[in-house]
Amino acid sequence: MRILYYEGSEDDPNIQFIDASLEGLGESAHIEVNSERVELSEVESVGISSLADMRSVARVALTSGRTIWLYVPRVFPGGITDVMINNIPATERVVRQLDELAGSRDGAE
Repeated sequence: MRILYYEGSEDDPNIQFIDASLEGLGESAHIEVNSERVELSEVESVGISSLADMRSVARVALTSGRTIWLYVPRVFPGGITDVMINNIPATERVVRQLDELAGSRDGAE
C-alpha cells in the first residue's frame, strides 16, 4: 500500500513526507522506503496525531526508540500535477492494524 512517510520529531518545521510502501501483514509488516526496510514487528505504541499544519497522521513509536509518521494518500489526477490529500479512513485503518500488532505482541510477553 502506498503511504507517505517521515521519521523524526514533530517539532521539525521542515517535515517532508516521502513516498514509501507498507508491505506485509501481522509480524511481517514493514515499510519499504528508499531501499530501506523498517520493521513494524516492534511497534510500542501507535495513534493518530495532528501536525502543526492540521494534517492527521499516524504516529508510530518503535521499541528501538524510533518514531515514524505516516499517512495513506488519496490521489486525484490533475491537469499538470496530481492532487494528493490524506485519506483519513485508510490512515485510521492502518493505525488499528498496527495497534492490534502491538497488542498481540504485548499479550505474548
